[in-house]
Amino acid sequence: MTGFSLLILAALQIWDIILTTRILRAGGREMNGIMARLMAVAGNGWPAVKYAVGMGAAIWAASAGHVWLIWAIIAVMAWVIDHNLGE
Repeated sequence: MTGFSLLILAALQIWDIILTTRILRAGGREMNGIMARLMAVAGNGWPAVKYAVGMGAAIWAASAGHVWLIWAIIAVMAWVIDHNLGE
């Protein structure tokens, strides 16, 4: 079950990066203040940093036996993607 949750999260992370990039190219802006700051600091490398941080947190949660936390992150990511699809 852990591998499945990590796979789902990885797919959601990639989908979020794709949608966010499209929104930004169309003149939108990042609404999450933490992500906006990360984007400013990381520049064009923000997708890799976002992916590494998100997956790193999930892998840490899995190694600590907190698979439920991965599913919580998945729920938040699903909400973000749903919001981005409406943009």
